[in-house]
This record gives sequence, structure tokens and C-alpha cells, in this order.
Amino acid sequence: MKVTSVGQSNPIVPGTGPHAAVEESKPQTNDRVQITNLSAYLAAAQSDSPARLERLHQLSAAVAQGGYHVDASVVSARMVEEHLSAHAA
Repeated sequence: MKVTSVGQSNPIVPGTGPHAAVEESKPQTNDRVQITNLSAYLAAAQSDSPARLERLHQLSAAVAQGGYHVDASVVSARMVEEHLSAHAA
């Protein structure tokens, strides 16, 4: 609202004024929805395929024997990569 004198005002009309050309040239942003493949990953992780069961058996044996060690720097780097790739799209 533009005040012209005490007690009086004029309404501001969109698309007018010194910044009108700038406002009109701004690109319109569109909303979007992104659905990930989370359900596919979960289904694969929950499958009872023979290869998966064998891998779980191998990992369980390694943990039980104390031979399973996790490199924290590799895990953290992979987590960051996954996060960045998921948000880059």
C-alpha cells in the first residue's frame, strides 16, 4: 500500500512499479514429487533367496568367530555418498 498523504492510501497493483519487469522475468518453479526405490530395496533385503541365506550364514559365522570387522571410515564415506546421490536427483 502506498501512502500519498496523511489518512489516504492507494493500493499496490501487482505487476506495476519499478520491479515489475524483474518479477515477470523470474522463472516459475514447479512442485515435484520423487518416489524412491525404497520398496524394491526392502523387498530385496527381505527375500529368502539361497544366495542371501548363504551370505547371512557366512556373516553370522564371521561375527561369532570374531573375524568380522567394520571399517568405520568406509561405512561413513558410503553413507555420505548414498545421501548425496539420493538428494542430487
